[in-house]
Amino acid sequence: MNGLQLTPEEYVTEIIMSNDRFLLLEGADDEEFFTIICNLLKQNEAPISAEKLYLLKKIIIDTAERIQGELGNRAKIEKICDLVAQEPPDVNNRVLGFVDREFREFECSNDLKDHIKTHKINKRLIWSRGHSIENYFFEISTLRKAFNDYLVSSFYQEAFEIFESKFEHTLRIACALSLAGLSEDLLKPIAKSVRLFGNCYANN
Repeated sequence: MNGLQLTPEEYVTEIIMSNDRFLLLEGADDEEFFTIICNLLKQNEAPISAEKLYLLKKIIIDTAERIQGELGNRAKIEKICDLVAQEPPDVNNRVLGFVDREFREFECSNDLKDHIKTHKINKRLIWSRGHSIENYFFEISTLRKAFNDYLVSSFYQEAFEIFESKFEHTLRIACALSLAGLSEDLLKPIAKSVRLFGNCYANN
């Protein structure tokens, strides 16, 4: 697809005129993540049928950054998926949107309750299983592979055991801080400060 900025309605028209399949995501980080996953599948890193492999090679991964409007990226993808769902099957079957669930369908009380516990699928739209796409990395087995691939040290095993022993506790602290930020309406200032810190670190 071209790089022009389109309204949601214009974007759907472009989909209708195309024969491609589309995976619509919120932003560049999501695009990078799914590109890695697609490439791994194409390289037969996971069992996949020849038919699914063929369809996978036809997918265009695109983001909400191409969509005009005052809506946030998540809302843009959800609007496009709503519009696509009204089209005939030969159109809507070629489109899938994936967005962050964020705090939707979580009950924030003394005991945090997850009322979904899986992916929520609404026609052509899928919510992430947890708060956001980063949740998929919060598995010790996933991080073990990263340690194994990138940590070059004779203390690897000892380092990983220490990391593993602190992992769940650290996640609980991060979740508590996130929920506290939500209840006090501080999530946006915290996110901005994290990005500012990251930019300063990168520039140094």
